[in-house]
Amino acid sequence: MITIRELARIAGVSPATVSKALNNQSDISETMKEQIFALAKEYGYEKKHAASVLAGPFSGIRVGILFDDMYSNYYSRLIECFCDKIYQMDGVPILLDRMFSDERGRKLCQYLKKNRIVDGIIYVSGDERKLQLEELNFPVVICQMGLRTELVPVDGLFIEILPGLEAGIRLLLEQGHTYFAYLGETQSARTGQLFRMLMEKFQIPQEQQYFDMTDARFEDAGYQLMERMFTCSRMPSALICAYDNIAVGAALSIRDHGFSVPEQFSMIGVDDSRLMVGRGRRVSSVNRKIQEQVDIVMALLQKRIKDPGSAVQNVKVLSGFSPGDTIGPR
Repeated sequence: MITIRELARIAGVSPATVSKALNNQSDISETMKEQIFALAKEYGYEKKHAASVLAGPFSGIRVGILFDDMYSNYYSRLIECFCDKIYQMDGVPILLDRMFSDERGRKLCQYLKKNRIVDGIIYVSGDERKLQLEELNFPVVICQMGLRTELVPVDGLFIEILPGLEAGIRLLLEQGHTYFAYLGETQSARTGQLFRMLMEKFQIPQEQQYFDMTDARFEDAGYQLMERMFTCSRMPSALICAYDNIAVGAALSIRDHGFSVPEQFSMIGVDDSRLMVGRGRRVSSVNRKIQEQVDIVMALLQKRIKDPGSAVQNVKVLSGFSPGDTIGPR
């Protein structure tokens, strides 16, 4: 079992220097800290002797989770499942809000790395934008939604919502619906693009589809957008909501106008948050397979921490569809 004195001899520095490095004191250069931490890890010192300094009372993995939005049901469930997984490993999750800024996200990653706060980072992203996280040179895994067709230079999981959304629209068509509306908001523009793609695929004429977005969010967005729908000369019978909170708001507007779901309007959401509308009816929604995402991302992160030189892995998960109770015949 190696001691600080032995580690200092291997590093060619004084025991005081090793102690300062392991305690992340500011009067030691970052280069020296890197060298000493690498040796400590190689010889097992960090795990056996520095646990109280580096990991507090926990012996497991320390993970930074960066996200844009924990207020939506989908992201709060996803982050909750990540935290549960980390707690099961006697680890520590550290949650950081990027506030929809990748520049802020990169700065937070650098901060976590520089101060040795975490062993690895999970970067949760709502679309398939390029993040350039390979420059960090640190264990990081992207957890991203989108239609990713190209490999990225860091480990990543990509949940593709198109299959689940297509299954939902196909079910609405089988129920006899011909007039469709998309209810979205500015932070979920990508889902709106997928809606347009599927309208074209199913050859639904332009005049039989409505597309509306708002700067409002969550239930307020759904209510506002549905109120606009009631001003249309011909009402759509099938509503595609950018996420389930919007479906709840739209259902409230429908109720206030004396109608109900799914008797007069059918609707689907896109994040399987298990929300209820009307008389205890669960929103029909795209199933993003949250637990599968969490298990894969954590496995990728553990692999990267244990073997930094291993090959990069990009994993794609295809969404499904949960029919729920908000789809009925036209």
